[in-house]
Amino acid sequence: MFSREESVRRGPQAGRLNERRSCYSFADAVTLVADVAAVAEEMDHHPDVDLRYRDVTFTLSTHSAGGITRLDLDLGQRIVALATARGAELLPPVPWVEVAIDAVDRE
Repeated sequence: MFSREESVRRGPQAGRLNERRSCYSFADAVTLVADVAAVAEEMDHHPDVDLRYRDVTFTLSTHSAGGITRLDLDLGQRIVALATARGAELLPPVPWVEVAIDAVDRE
């Protein structure tokens, strides 16, 4: 099921829905992405997609609203149904890591 990043959280994942799935093969992952693309076109609402070998991450947010809207929830439900029907395994969210570098400018 989609994980909801808390709105109080800072950083790039705040105010987004994320779903990570692992498919049987790369071809199955690509097919899942194509299935989601067809639904996204039908809804005129498009997720960010990250495909890495057999693993796919879908991220939903309505940029014009600055966060999660009903469209994101509806598309999220469709993505969960498609992934489940294809037998894609649910993966836990990726932990958030923030790195800062403090350096002196050279002139």
